Amino acid sequence: MVFETNWSGAWESYIADLGRIMPWQWRSIWSGAERFPGPLPVTDLLSWVDVYDHGADHFYTGYGNRATTQTVSRALALRPRLTRFIREVDGLGPDEFGRRWRRFTTEVQDLI
Repeated sequence: MVFETNWSGAWESYIADLGRIMPWQWRSIWSGAERFPGPLPVTDLLSWVDVYDHGADHFYTGYGNRATTQTVSRALALRPRLTRFIREVDGLGPDEFGRRWRRFTTEVQDLI
């Protein structure tokens, strides 16, 4: 079976969430698998996945090996704000630049 996802969190929360919100679909897909315990209780499902998971056989990303979809999304949101900041501080002295840099990084801290 081929499975594709762009999940970037811990696998345990991913499996647990899917087991809770998609129990019928999980039974449909996995009920023929050896010793499948069912999607609930999630603790049994997590133990089963831990035993039978073989890890990713192949992984490709166009963003490099450290970027997640969330990282790329934040970078895209940051880009116009950084461009505007660079334009606004062009030619400022070090003291004023420092003040504006601290203000800018505070304003965009959720994106960096």
